[in-house]
Amino acid sequence: MFTIRKLRPGALSVLLAAASPTIHAATEDNPWGLQFFAGDSVGTQGDFMKSHRKDISDLGVIDPGLSGTSGSLALDTVSYDDIYKSRYDVGTELSYAVNENIEAYGRFDYNAMDGQRRSIGLVTTSDLATSMPVVGDFKDADTYTLMLGSRYYVPTGDAWKVFGGVGLGATRLPEMSGSIDIPDASLSLKGVRFARATTVFAQSLQAGIDFHTPSSVDMQFAIGANHMAAAHAGDDAQLAALGFDTTHEGGDRWSFPITLGATYRF
Repeated sequence: MFTIRKLRPGALSVLLAAASPTIHAATEDNPWGLQFFAGDSVGTQGDFMKSHRKDISDLGVIDPGLSGTSGSLALDTVSYDDIYKSRYDVGTELSYAVNENIEAYGRFDYNAMDGQRRSIGLVTTSDLATSMPVVGDFKDADTYTLMLGSRYYVPTGDAWKVFGGVGLGATRLPEMSGSIDIPDASLSLKGVRFARATTVFAQSLQAGIDFHTPSSVDMQFAIGANHMAAAHAGDDAQLAALGFDTTHEGGDRWSFPITLGATYRF
């Protein structure tokens, strides 16, 4: 996985090149572009929670019928892709063509994420005579991203251009909340907080194809790889009492959007 330290020098060098006053202005009459794009993410990489186990001296705190019985809570490794599914990815972008090959841009991106319900662990007695699945029900957690970046276009001699780009910015991560259920024990913890809302550093890599039409409208197909830092720990008292590590920050995540955009040049 790329790290911020590895990606930052290359990204900054491209951004500085795009902003340098020594670069000639664009040769086209309409260097500004306003783009609207839409698409979806093909998946999310990264683990929100690693597997761990906690011994419980008295399972009566979970199920009164097991009062005086010892056991354990074993939680699975849970990835972001397990608990959230992308509905769609939309946004807008303002760009400026510095010259024929280099374009600087600022973009706003909104990714709608559906929370999922899934088994995340198991409560067992010490003699393994009883086991009860632990189910997490996660609420929706849409993200908002602001990004500044630059693209380099490779002319092909016709209306098609191939491009690659990088971006740096920030992503607003909402509070990760939901409920924890142990159906066999008729236990349900409502309104638990898995992670606090926060704004994190974000990076973006992008590649695609741009098609210029005679009507000053470009069509752009792009494949991206977006990196976001980890959300802050939730510090939820209900989860702590159940045996969760509520100080855990989670892991960084990568998303991979595929979008189609229309850019009006003016």
